[in-house]
Amino acid sequence: NVGWEVANDVSLAMEQLHPFYRRVFLGKRGSGSTSRCTICIYRDLDEFLDHEPGADEETLGFYQPGENRIATYDPRSEGEGIGCLWETLFHEASHQFTDMVTTGIVPAWINEGTAAYFEGAHLQPSGRVAANRIPHFYLTDLKSALGDGDPSVREVVEYFEDGSYDASFYPVGW
Repeated sequence: NVGWEVANDVSLAMEQLHPFYRRVFLGKRGSGSTSRCTICIYRDLDEFLDHEPGADEETLGFYQPGENRIATYDPRSEGEGIGCLWETLFHEASHQFTDMVTTGIVPAWINEGTAAYFEGAHLQPSGRVAANRIPHFYLTDLKSALGDGDPSVREVVEYFEDGSYDASFYPVGW
């Protein structure tokens, strides 16, 4: 319920990024059909928390594999820019493809690191999506982590639990 304009922009942007996901994950096998993923964008964080069991105030969004669905909220309700919505959507949508090409538990550094890579995609003012870009907001934290070893590359790579890891691991996973 974020409004028609945002919903339309999301639809157009995700359709543009879809072939890029397919090339990255499926390579030459990238032809054929992929199930459409349902995207739920709530008006604000409170509505998101009310309707999404298991979400907490630190959750920007998530992909639900069994339902092939993404849930998030409009970050402007929390004083963030609309760009945060795009980063979240581009990140979460990649999980659908990771789910398609893997079985069992995927190491978090692969699952979340790959998803972080897609956060670099950028919705341009023209409505076109520029993919294969560096998510610059990770660079400062990555430099710090590599400099002081917190978290260490070993900690990130050895994290092998179902689900995500601590937010400080994302720059190293990327």
